[in-house]
Amino acid sequence: MGCIRFLHLADLHLGRPLDFLKEYDSYYIYSNFLNNISEIIEKENIDFVLLCGDIFNNNYIEYRYRLLFKKLIKQNSHINFYYIAGNHDLYSKTFLSFILSEPNFKVFDNEGINSFAEGDIKIYGCSFDYKNPSKNPYNNLDKDYFYKNSVVLMHCNLVDLVSDHENYFPISIDQLSKFEANCYFALGHIHNYFLHEFDNKIVSYPGSPLPVRKNEVGQRYVNIVECENEKFAVKKHPLNFYIDEKVLNVNTHFNFNDVETLLMDLENDNLFYKVIFTGEINADVYENLILNKSELLDNLQNIVDIDIDSLIVKAESEELNTPFYKILEEEFRKFEFSINDKLRKVINKYDLDVNIEKVKKKAFNLLISRLMK
Repeated sequence: MGCIRFLHLADLHLGRPLDFLKEYDSYYIYSNFLNNISEIIEKENIDFVLLCGDIFNNNYIEYRYRLLFKKLIKQNSHINFYYIAGNHDLYSKTFLSFILSEPNFKVFDNEGINSFAEGDIKIYGCSFDYKNPSKNPYNNLDKDYFYKNSVVLMHCNLVDLVSDHENYFPISIDQLSKFEANCYFALGHIHNYFLHEFDNKIVSYPGSPLPVRKNEVGQRYVNIVECENEKFAVKKHPLNFYIDEKVLNVNTHFNFNDVETLLMDLENDNLFYKVIFTGEINADVYENLILNKSELLDNLQNIVDIDIDSLIVKAESEELNTPFYKILEEEFRKFEFSINDKLRKVINKYDLDVNIEKVKKKAFNLLISRLMK
């Protein structure tokens, strides 16, 4: 068997509003990305592409995004695209009707595991099924189920990883290790990059290829995978659009204008940033940061988030160095919040990053800044 090369990507969430990337229109970002995929296919001599779920943000995306995707498939009609649906783009023939007529677009339904052949490789897949989200169809297979060279598509939660994603189609590396075949397990669902090699197997999440949430910081990737002499090898291919993390250190000599200047200086860079402030800061500056954070983000085009959770707020007032301050601090620490089901649904719907301890800390620091006035 000669060398076969394929591309593995997942969790694009095509059609999702990327409003936090203020400098560019969401459609423009997705269009550029899909053009980049076509360039990779040509440059890297890709033989087929794996689409491992949540390629679309939902089953109701705007028509223009469907056309973008169809253009990708048509432009690369010489190779096959293998698609499984995820928990966002649930399997639906009605939704996929815009693309099912393309002969090089191969779909795995959610009725059970199916397979296609690409040379001496067999490609297995099964779309996510919301009716049985906790049951992974691969868990109870015999150890000799797969062909000698197998690519296995799954939109699932690898339980070996710590993740804030839903525990859908859970499976473990130990469960995957039982299979005898030479396997590349092509996963989707987790938005961070992960790769693990063991025996004659590889398990990988390429992560989301674009930052589809403002907390998705750092380089983004797709996997280019080679299979030669019955062995898989992965090339981690970096993409050119991502959010960088910028740490800015401040001290009690900074006033709010100084903080503004630090942020405005970043606008000269041709990058997107999540800014993390560290150091000790005066209470009035901290309060101004809290109260003006939204307006700063609205007006600074390339800053997607400002994190002030690591700041230490300096308490200069003598009254705040008394037992009263210590009691207040202790009571805040013991205070417990609870999130009811209705609020949890809103948090999940809008992908809100809610950390109760961070909320308590911000509330306490804001209270202290007010007491010092």
